[in-house]
Amino acid sequence: EFFFKISKIKNITFKGNVKNPLLDKSLKFPILVLPSIYGEGLSRSLCEAASQHIPIISSYKALSGIFSSELTYSTELHKVQSYVECFNSLLDDYYKGKLIEKLNLNYEFVRNNLTEENIVNQTKKVYEDLLNQSNSDFLNKELINKLSWLAK
Repeated sequence: EFFFKISKIKNITFKGNVKNPLLDKSLKFPILVLPSIYGEGLSRSLCEAASQHIPIISSYKALSGIFSSELTYSTELHKVQSYVECFNSLLDDYYKGKLIEKLNLNYEFVRNNLTEENIVNQTKKVYEDLLNQSNSDFLNKELINKLSWLAK
């Protein structure tokens, strides 16, 4: 029902599974739409879109607690109207000149936090911290957050 309703919106085309979708540089104003709600972890496409200054519209759950809802256009409601409101917010930011700043901040976030080297170093630190715990039955809040990050 969701796809039927949203497919009636002008200028939206469903492509299904597309190989290297972000490499199509012929698009004048690409937007990544990720309405995922089942919590598969951080989608690499979010990182790829942010690294290419492509606006992101997604479910709040798809952000996986990693991306800021202030730097993306996200909704906690899985309803067509909620995604239309995200599109409208994106357009509003574009016309007010705020979109470029948002895209630049998202780009900097990925550049500073989500490089392969950074991810490997953070993962190694999580395992080192786990190895150094004298009593693994009583994990502190910081370690629980790291375990949660690792699971994503």
